[in-house]
Amino acid sequence: MAASGATARLAVGSRAGVLRLVHAAAPGLPVVARVRLFAGPLAALAWGPGAQRLAAVSGDARRGPAYSVLFFF
Repeated sequence: MAASGATARLAVGSRAGVLRLVHAAAPGLPVVARVRLFAGPLAALAWGPGAQRLAAVSGDARRGPAYSVLFFF
């Protein structure tokens, strides 16, 4: 899980490799985006400065780490 200090977005990763972006300031915490990034679990999430980029990492002991960088405008 990674919270953006610049926006009200919260990034939540799952064991199934799914990333959800949640609008943390809205009632009921609605999911505003959902994308499957990896076949394995998301190990780490981090927002870049200004919350325009989100880095996601998935780790698999047999295959090694996999990386993704997402851009938001």
